[in-house]
Amino acid sequence: MATTIRTGGYYSTHQEYSIDVFGNTLSVTVTSDFAIISQWIHEVEYNNCRPYYLQPLVVGVGVQWTPPVSYDANPPPDRYYSDHHPPRSYDPNPPPNRYYSDHHPPHPPADTLQLCVGNQCLIIQLCHCDQVPTSLRSFLTDPNTTFVGVWNSQDAGKLARSKHQLEIGKLLDIRTEARSCDKHE
Repeated sequence: MATTIRTGGYYSTHQEYSIDVFGNTLSVTVTSDFAIISQWIHEVEYNNCRPYYLQPLVVGVGVQWTPPVSYDANPPPDRYYSDHHPPRSYDPNPPPNRYYSDHHPPHPPADTLQLCVGNQCLIIQLCHCDQVPTSLRSFLTDPNTTFVGVWNSQDAGKLARSKHQLEIGKLLDIRTEARSCDKHE
């Protein structure tokens, strides 16, 4: 079954999409708007009965950034820019600084932050946000919330280097957890 993306609406503050993946529907909101971000967090916390729900909240997380522009005739291979599509041999160390101009740091900040709880997803366009709500900062550092992703070792640093200097609390790479489970079986 193919993935189907339907546009729910284009608004001045955000866009909404409905994405069907293998019969499961995801509701995706894309925004840089302060109020929409706050509303999404409020709804997630309310729908998960927080702070009264006894189980910790598990949130899928992804961070994307724009790779630095190469000015060298022999640019480095595209092997460290995205945590979500790792190559066969991952190299967490970027190539030497000679590949970058002064305008493009070798460790770019986060451009987007993707959060998903159940079938509700939010894509925050950090690079377009004038400011982020305190509710987002509190949500990201809530000790009762665990953020999970894949190849996310650089995500916390990229969020910290964003113009909003975001911190994230419990960040779990599910690859590490899967390996740990395999060793104990």
